[in-house]
Amino acid sequence: MTDIKRDFAPRPAKVAIVADVRSRLEKSDAVFFTEYRGLNVSQMAELRAALQPVGATYKIYKNTLARVAARELELSIEDYLLGPTGLTFIDGDPVAVAKVLDGYRKSHDVFVIKGGLLGDVMITTDGVRKLASLPPREELLGKLGGLVQAPMAQMAGALAAPLREFGGLLGAMQQKFAGLVRALKDQQAE
Repeated sequence: MTDIKRDFAPRPAKVAIVADVRSRLEKSDAVFFTEYRGLNVSQMAELRAALQPVGATYKIYKNTLARVAARELELSIEDYLLGPTGLTFIDGDPVAVAKVLDGYRKSHDVFVIKGGLLGDVMITTDGVRKLASLPPREELLGKLGGLVQAPMAQMAGALAAPLREFGGLLGAMQQKFAGLVRALKDQQAE
């Protein structure tokens, strides 16, 4: 028997898919993993359409190719790449995307949120649901602005109070002085 060694190079199409997944994983602010088993084509189109306005793209790749891309980036996402898995790549606010996915999950029993990757941090299904329960980004920024502004407004009020009191004191002194001048004038006139 002869040993035949065969070197099989990956097909260019698969190399391109791995490069696409790797690029998306690198560039995205966050990635959420979902199971889409049981959804039909129109429901998938509905999900993609709902995600587009919030800055997310929903893609489906072969799990083996996604694993290769993740290994190249040293990401440990293998646990999420079991069964039919859709990847939601997020460029923007992950909270808004989590809200869309959670709403879709509530209206489609077969749709499952597996977890996600926020930057370099892995989050569970519950983590994605907690993100979905947060107020919108604009509201959080408004609250933060209020928290920052409140101490400054209090300090401005505290600094302005002595000036107001000093102004009132000067006004009272002016009235008393005017009264004293009139009294002296009246005395001289007599």
